[in-house]
Amino acid sequence: MEYIIEVTDRDEIPILIIQRTVAFDHLREEVSSTLEELYQYMKSIGIEKKEPSFVAYHNQDMLHLTVDIGCIVKETFPGYGSVKSSMLPTGKRVSSIYKGDYRNMGDAYTHMFTWVKAHNLEIKKTYYEFYLNSPVHVEPNELITKIELLL
Repeated sequence: MEYIIEVTDRDEIPILIIQRTVAFDHLREEVSSTLEELYQYMKSIGIEKKEPSFVAYHNQDMLHLTVDIGCIVKETFPGYGSVKSSMLPTGKRVSSIYKGDYRNMGDAYTHMFTWVKAHNLEIKKTYYEFYLNSPVHVEPNELITKIELLL
């Protein structure tokens, strides 16, 4: 698969998140149930869901991944309980679009890490995956994910 990689800059964007620690093998189920919890909270206070949803990975411990599961919102809203109000950080990032089943995304990351190294860039430890469509609506091989590595 061919990957188009670009460096972009972004302003802060308001988000709502729920932080979880989960084993990689259970990530898909955890993301699904956590997004449902987040969407229920948003609906209860009248916040319209804005796509895309995302996961921010804060470490690479496959048995104890620390992740923020969230979605972009139009403005800053209060958190409640496990739901926290935050911002996607401002600044430069390397991004690429991956099309296919989430389970096969490792090749996209490998390609991006190789590209970053070849361009003498340094990435921060948090990675983002923005889910541009949903497994509820399309087949796994048609899923589209934007991967972002912060610089």
